[in-house]
Amino acid sequence: MTALYYPQMPENSLVVLIGPAGAGKSTIARTWPASQVLSLDALREVVSDDAGDQDATGDAVAALHLLLEARMRRHLFTVVDATNVTRAAREPLVAAAKRHNMLPIAVMVATPVTVCVQRQGPRPANRTVPEAMVFKQHQDMVGSQPTLTAEGFREIVFSDDLDRRLPTGNALALVTPMAEVDRLRQHITTLTTLAERWEQMAQGAPDFGDGLFVDEATPAQTGQHERATTYRKSATDLLDVLRTGRVPHDLMTDAELDGTGNTHAAGDSDNPGLAGTDAVPARPYALPDGDRP
Repeated sequence: MTALYYPQMPENSLVVLIGPAGAGKSTIARTWPASQVLSLDALREVVSDDAGDQDATGDAVAALHLLLEARMRRHLFTVVDATNVTRAAREPLVAAAKRHNMLPIAVMVATPVTVCVQRQGPRPANRTVPEAMVFKQHQDMVGSQPTLTAEGFREIVFSDDLDRRLPTGNALALVTPMAEVDRLRQHITTLTTLAERWEQMAQGAPDFGDGLFVDEATPAQTGQHERATTYRKSATDLLDVLRTGRVPHDLMTDAELDGTGNTHAAGDSDNPGLAGTDAVPARPYALPDGDRP
């Protein structure tokens, strides 16, 4: 195992990567020697000469379980590179580890679902996972988190916590050359600065709901107030995206809303939400004309 990557993992561990297609599991798996990694894609290729042959999945899973049993019996550190988003897929892995007193560790590769979908584009046709399936896998991964301890995992780790090489504690260096990491950090700095300036512009405008009493707002005051409201919401949304990696509900497309389980009025992309439901707007708001940052 590469000590630089995650030295805290004991040598008697079974590491189970969990995440949808396109999350970056195979990139993480490559930080360990190939002999320690059991990849479902690689085994599909072994049994069928085609890593994307879904008809070969049953045979590939059987081969994975056979190899895993042999490695657990020898108490060898092992990484399972597959989606593993369902309990049914994980149970035999944990059982094999327990039979041989190995330590099962779950690694959640919680990449935003929109990124997972985007990564399907450059893939060969036989390796492309449909968008609806990616959303389903992502939902299954999120839903599985509360049950992992009960399933027998002794430790649950998020991929963002694995790499100790970056001061921010994220895993960018695992999936991106350092030059690209520096460029992404610069973008983050720029976006943070933009959000701060939006907030500063909002502070200079009248806020009719915060102790400002006027007999009747002038058109100029009303315009300033509306722009300030938009700036403040833009700043909040942008900072939330940078912090969580998720798009706010009211900025999601209809397809993304469907993927998160939220509802909206059918055929009404401008629907602002239905009273008494969890419906949320499906279309982004627009900045007002004039005085944009």
